[in-house]
Amino acid sequence: EKLRKALLAVGVHVLTWDRRNSGLSDISYDFGGKSRAEQDAEDLHALIQHLGFPKVCLSGQSAGGRMSLAFVSMFPESVEKLLLKNLTGGSKAASNLSKNYFGDPVAAVKDGGMESLLQMNFYRKVLSKGSPERQAARRKQLLKTDVKMFLTAMEKSRQFLARAIDPILGFSRQSLEKLRTYPSLLVYDRKSSDGMHTRDVMKKLSKALGATLIDTTDPKVWVAKCADFLSSSGCEKTREDGSCSNATEEVR
Repeated sequence: EKLRKALLAVGVHVLTWDRRNSGLSDISYDFGGKSRAEQDAEDLHALIQHLGFPKVCLSGQSAGGRMSLAFVSMFPESVEKLLLKNLTGGSKAASNLSKNYFGDPVAAVKDGGMESLLQMNFYRKVLSKGSPERQAARRKQLLKTDVKMFLTAMEKSRQFLARAIDPILGFSRQSLEKLRTYPSLLVYDRKSSDGMHTRDVMKKLSKALGATLIDTTDPKVWVAKCADFLSSSGCEKTREDGSCSNATEEVR
């Protein structure tokens, strides 16, 4: 919210959206054989095309960061810059997210059908957004989901995360290095680590992308730097290939 206000203050158009199955968006696991991150990227691409934006600067945190990287991999011509914050990587993240996001829901549905998801905290939270009417509509959408379609979506999404765990889930160093031509800025602002969103992960990601990492817990600092990055016409420090130079700015 602070970054959104800072960008609006300098005249940048800001689009915030709820991914499918999140916020107030519809519940749909019709991913067409793709993973969640890839389907989200496809949904966003359709949205920006509908709105008439030829190129966008993508900003994403954690899973939103993975989706942003999937987006630039799938639709490179539609991306101007990347801003990534607190992504996950490493064996603990791979184990925990695979179990919580995919393993547990799959086991529940295989045992008790789609209705069993209503007993899980994650899905109760998903369905708690919006007016009572909107909640009821989304609950109905979830319960009407074809079990085979749901299980396929879960498996494809699990496979996507399992493609790599280092430096981040879903993306190897080699795949990230191919994205160095895009100006990128990274932020790590966590006061304590959960073992999944770590400083080391973000440093490795910074190195792979050739991007500057802003390492600070002061929101005024990183918001100002991100607003300047997204509102400027180019990267302050560039290589011959056009990517940002690899550096870390630490503010304690």
